[in-house]
Amino acid sequence: MSTQTLAKDDLIFAADLASQALRHLQEDQWQQNSSHMEWTRFETILHVCSALQGYATQLATRADERVTRLRLDGDQYSGADLPSLLANQAAVLNHVAIASPPQARGWHSAGPPNAEGFLAMGCAEILLHTWDCLQGSGHSFESTNDLADRVASRLFPWSPADVPGWARLLFATGRADLPGHESPGDSWSWHPEPLDEW
Repeated sequence: MSTQTLAKDDLIFAADLASQALRHLQEDQWQQNSSHMEWTRFETILHVCSALQGYATQLATRADERVTRLRLDGDQYSGADLPSLLANQAAVLNHVAIASPPQARGWHSAGPPNAEGFLAMGCAEILLHTWDCLQGSGHSFESTNDLADRVASRLFPWSPADVPGWARLLFATGRADLPGHESPGDSWSWHPEPLDEW
């Protein structure tokens, strides 16, 4: 099993990569569905922003169950607003994680993550849904292999480590096939708890 840990600013770097890529979308493209999703691109990235806000809240409150939090209202934003909103929500989660003591945990339906688990889930939400969003848009997106490998190692320790990181992360979430490996399809799940509990 790989024991890679996330680098200090991986979440900020992921948000920066995604924000730059998403700024290529025209306003009418935000209201269209990506090529393989039921959500519009706008709904997809608003979901990511809401997830980041939720992760920060769960960790900051040390919640052991789902906590009530503000819901982002899509009517307040245009598509052009979302790249900055995403970067801002990532910064909030990053600061909460940095300020959290090592033993801090929060609630998630897949298991109680520590700060690194929340950061890894934040990275995965950003990277994967940005890739989803840009499918069929005339623009492409991919993570660096180093970042994607750290995220895959943390959340999907069962995933094959002998392939480039971006291919590994896409495979682990049922978005791409790898020769010689059975795809998890839509039934994939991640491991948000500390790796020593896997």
